[in-house]
Amino acid sequence: MIGFCSLLLVNTVSWVLLIYPDSLNWNLSGERVVSFEECGYTFNKPENALFSITLRANKHCTPIEMRIAGADKIVEAQYYIPVQRTEIIIPIEIKRSPTVYLKTEGNIDIFEIKCVGKGETDFCSQEMKGGMFLAEPYEHIELSEEGIGVGATVDIVRNGEFLYSIGDRALCVINVSRANSPTVMGRLCGLGEVRQIAVCDDGEHVIVTSRQNGAFIINVSDPCSPYIRSAYDSIEMATGLCISGNYAFICVRQYGVEVVDVS
Repeated sequence: MIGFCSLLLVNTVSWVLLIYPDSLNWNLSGERVVSFEECGYTFNKPENALFSITLRANKHCTPIEMRIAGADKIVEAQYYIPVQRTEIIIPIEIKRSPTVYLKTEGNIDIFEIKCVGKGETDFCSQEMKGGMFLAEPYEHIELSEEGIGVGATVDIVRNGEFLYSIGDRALCVINVSRANSPTVMGRLCGLGEVRQIAVCDDGEHVIVTSRQNGAFIINVSDPCSPYIRSAYDSIEMATGLCISGNYAFICVRQYGVEVVDVS
């Protein structure tokens, strides 16, 4: 359906311009622009299509920005690409052969870029498919929690030989000094809909955000008996969290960020 395109290096800037290569294998970094000449495949009328790109990050999870221009509206998206080969599929409506712009500040290998129109034979089988999908073989393994008993976890942070895990309305303090046999030392329940956790600079306290409950400052100096030292009633549902020095930065959804003195 689609032929190969000739490759042209343009400038050392961050955007990459692609037009319908059938398959390729090249490395994308944030310091170049690549332009593919048009390949001759056109859409004669407006139709639904699936845009697909297969790629992977080289060393660590890397963000990539995409813009797809082929209709009245430009589709814009940002993804964080893992080191595993991953396929991203985006449903789009197109009126002409689309142009795809890619931008990254990291280092990403790109293996295939394609667009499947509604008239193509394999469109129906993928019609309801969209999102990110692992594109390499994997083995499904279920991990047992026998002997640990932490349960559901939404966030976790480490400080020295201890992990602090939150989830299922509770905080767990886990000793990981022996990596092969982690041990739950203490648990604090009744924290509500916990979201994120961070360690204070003194190493003796952690802060936990808990949506409508605001934020809890918890003393963990005794790993066997953590307790709530104080609580902060945020403006709105407390979610994101970062600590720098004596200040906690708490994200509260529609009201932005609160800066709280926790000295």
